[in-house]
Amino acid sequence: MAVFKIQGILIFSIGEFVTHPGFIAYVSKIAPKDKIAIYMGILFVPTGIGTVVGGIVHGFWYEVFVVQWNMPKLFGAGLGATGLITLFCLILYNRWINKMAKEEDSTYVEDKGIWVKSSSAFVALLLIPMVISAGILAGTNTFYSTLILK
Repeated sequence: MAVFKIQGILIFSIGEFVTHPGFIAYVSKIAPKDKIAIYMGILFVPTGIGTVVGGIVHGFWYEVFVVQWNMPKLFGAGLGATGLITLFCLILYNRWINKMAKEEDSTYVEDKGIWVKSSSAFVALLLIPMVISAGILAGTNTFYSTLILK
């Protein structure tokens, strides 16, 4: 069991190293020039809210999907779908921010990256039912459920 904990810590740490600098750069990029300090100051408020709400929601999902229904793969699919929904919402938010910035400032140069392409939003939205369907179709797995419940 200690091996799983160490692997989890390593995977989480690598994810933090990869995403955190980009997250800070994105927030500083969308912030108005005179309010960058305020934006950076409240940077982790959504993370704190997400931690509390996510713990409650995912705890309920675990109880229902793994303990009651014996479908741990559906629980994993729900976690993956949560991430994809978040990605889709971030894409929509970024498009909205770019549109507002373009209306306010005539010299604004729109970012032509992946976040503003319609195809990226479509792919994120399309993957949500695919991930959930895969979790449902995977069915039960006694090996994983007994491993998790120990």
